[in-house]
Amino acid sequence: MRKFIAGILIVIMCAQMCVFASDLPFFDKDYTSYEETVTYSATLNKDIKIDLDGENSVFKGIENFVDIDALIKSIFDSTSTLTGKMNVSPDYRKGKIYAGGKTVVPLKINKNLSVTSDANTDVWMEYDFTDAANPTFKMVQNNPVYNKFVVYDIYDLLKEEGGEYADVFTAVMAKIMSKETMDAYKKAYVDLLVKYADIKRSGRNYTIAIDDAALKSIIKESVTNLTSYLKTFLVNSNYVSPEEFDAAYNEAAPVIYKALETVQEIKILGDGGIVLKVTTDSRDYISEAEMTAHLCINVYEIMEKCGVDVSAYNKDNGIIDVTFKIKTTVTKAGADVKIDLPVLTEENSFSIADLYNAYPDYPADKNECYHYDWGYVYHQGLPIIIDGKFYPHLRDVAESVGFAECDIVYENGNITLMRPDWVNCGNYKTATFKVGDNTVYLDGNAYDVSLPAMEIDNSVVISDEIAKILFRAEHLGYDVGVDFVEKSYSFGFDYKICDHKTDGE
Repeated sequence: MRKFIAGILIVIMCAQMCVFASDLPFFDKDYTSYEETVTYSATLNKDIKIDLDGENSVFKGIENFVDIDALIKSIFDSTSTLTGKMNVSPDYRKGKIYAGGKTVVPLKINKNLSVTSDANTDVWMEYDFTDAANPTFKMVQNNPVYNKFVVYDIYDLLKEEGGEYADVFTAVMAKIMSKETMDAYKKAYVDLLVKYADIKRSGRNYTIAIDDAALKSIIKESVTNLTSYLKTFLVNSNYVSPEEFDAAYNEAAPVIYKALETVQEIKILGDGGIVLKVTTDSRDYISEAEMTAHLCINVYEIMEKCGVDVSAYNKDNGIIDVTFKIKTTVTKAGADVKIDLPVLTEENSFSIADLYNAYPDYPADKNECYHYDWGYVYHQGLPIIIDGKFYPHLRDVAESVGFAECDIVYENGNITLMRPDWVNCGNYKTATFKVGDNTVYLDGNAYDVSLPAMEIDNSVVISDEIAKILFRAEHLGYDVGVDFVEKSYSFGFDYKICDHKTDGE
């Protein structure tokens, strides 16, 4: 009978262990007050090789003075020891936070020169969003760049920009810094771990393992969850309408999808994956956590996925294989941790606002306008001439006026350009057109062209008509310099940056 009961108990215990394997009780705790010590180190599992060959290599000639391979390896030998403190109210709307410590970087310049640098950094943050009419959000920083404490009074800085910015900031932060939001964040985080990670428990010790496939799934689902949360938050807070959010999201969606697609196609983690080992105390608070992350990516593979030509490089030399280790010891969890901001004086501190004011922007003469800016294109490859007309490569022209690679999306012959605010040739937000089609759309408005875009050798080239519509560019192809030895070409062009009429118009 006793053996029978013992057997039943063993079965129950095994079943209970299966339940606990997907249960992380330490995440149910409110970590509103605690201290922690964090140590960081990294180990290169494979030496990083840099391609130094080639006339266009950015490292050409440097290898006579700097051992590039040794320098990069020494950077990964850096170590950090940090201390963190937190003391916030039970509803998270008021609190103080501190993080600081030392990072040691032993730089190996060459066989005759090594330099070890110690970098000290301290950050104090104090906030109070309990009174929407009189909020506080201040940060004090002590870092290697400055010889004094730097004071950031975020709320006052926003008020100087305009009262509406400060009000929106206060409302958003009051929403984010709330127990409701923190609990929702923890639940979403735990749900993803339970769904994709391999979780094991032994007594008060937990092991959470994440491999490459699991990490990619977590990233993809996190983006979806964040998008949903942002829409709910912004719409319910009356900052935007559902239609306005959808319109903004649809503009950004191609970039988001492309980034997610790239993440899914490349290797991120090595065989070691991410392993988090957590030890809890008798109250189920975390007392110690140790994480190892085995990163193994190929830089050239990522560049290739982003449309960069890496055919001149040895892809095997693009691998970064490194293991990061972070160990955290938590003390005084749940205790009343005291955090004091440093005593600030005129001699030992300055406001970041004063730094900005020291370099004022001088307004230009109202009658002064140059009408045009100048762009320059260099392309590795011979120019495309069709029926006697020069067709420059779309990406070359776009990037020369300020577009980034991610602002240009190509999919099955369809091209979308999302114009950043800093690109001042044109006033549209999104341009779309199709290879071989005689219509270009700027924010939905149609413009007809006689010479459509074409796809040559997996690259999109455009006519001067399209360049004028997209970039207000002129004089393309008037002075193209061709290097038949290097098989490259270059040219400059003007593009209009204002709506004023110029001579001859």
